[in-house]
Amino acid sequence: MMFVKRSNQCLCTVLSIIITMASIVNPIKSYSQTNYSVKMPEEASTILQTPVLEHRIAIEQVKNPYWHEKHGQNNEVRIFWDRDIWDRNLREWASYGYNGIFYYVEPWQETQWPDLLIRSEEFPEAKCLTQAQSEQMIEHMKWIFKRSHELGMKNYLFTYQIVTTPAFARAHGMNKDMPESDTVDWRHNMKNAMGAQYGVRNELTRAYTEAAIAELFQIYDELDVAIRRFYRGYRVQECLQ
Repeated sequence: MMFVKRSNQCLCTVLSIIITMASIVNPIKSYSQTNYSVKMPEEASTILQTPVLEHRIAIEQVKNPYWHEKHGQNNEVRIFWDRDIWDRNLREWASYGYNGIFYYVEPWQETQWPDLLIRSEEFPEAKCLTQAQSEQMIEHMKWIFKRSHELGMKNYLFTYQIVTTPAFARAHGMNKDMPESDTVDWRHNMKNAMGAQYGVRNELTRAYTEAAIAELFQIYDELDVAIRRFYRGYRVQECLQ
């Protein structure tokens, strides 16, 4: 597991985070953005009086509205932009005792945060959105992260180890099958899922990844951590950079 987190110092802290999947998902075993509202159990007031994990994290899906619009899923688009829905869900997570939100870009096999959350200023060939779409998305996500902080919850964003964008892959000739190796993951050659923008490790993708992560934290002052992966029951080393 890797944390990428803003800090002015470089140090490592060992955190004891004993996490089961139940501790980071909806207590009724469904995503709030799927059901549009978190349902509070009747015994919630009793639960809040009992000890909780130091890190109690809920999942919210960041459903790419432009992907859903392209695929005719207009209700998902409406829900994503509806701040009343986001506000209700975030308030209910906070009232239930959660102190973090884990944001997961969907559909995860076709789109990731580099497609959606940054302007790709250093690598403009990676842009997947128009300027107007990009600014609309950034403003909306800034509001969500800010609202989460106002409610006492940290913001965690899921990220893959190596992922660019479909536009970047096309621009640099990576939108083709490549032999699997230490530098090309098998997922790069998948059809109708993942594919060209996934799993190619070279100096160019390294430079892109560094620039994308730097830009991500420059844009979102209230994004706390980018998380590569959750594991169950691990002691996690967190590096602050």
